[in-house]
Amino acid sequence: MTFISGGVNAVGALTGLAIGDAMGAPFEGYPPSLMPVTKMQSDGLRKRNAGHYTDDTLQAIAVAESLIQCRGFCPNDLMQRLIVGYKRYPEYYGPTSRAVFDLVESGIPP
Repeated sequence: MTFISGGVNAVGALTGLAIGDAMGAPFEGYPPSLMPVTKMQSDGLRKRNAGHYTDDTLQAIAVAESLIQCRGFCPNDLMQRLIVGYKRYPEYYGPTSRAVFDLVESGIPP
């Protein structure tokens, strides 16, 4: 079972993803910066506090949990986890994600 033997690597990868996401969150939607980002910052288009991640991290966690639980890719399980995350933290999601989740909840298959 690769998830158990690679568990430490998976946790490290998700942690790195969350940190990178939080560092980049204030710049989301802006043109690339020429200045290096060396610390957590606040604000941005969505006015996040320093260190807050985005829906990218929430969705990556949903993917990881689904892969572990289903022992592989299961589109219906993954979509349900994504929708649960959206309902729990709607402020993290943009209009495109909301539209997709609304379509799936209306009966459109994932």
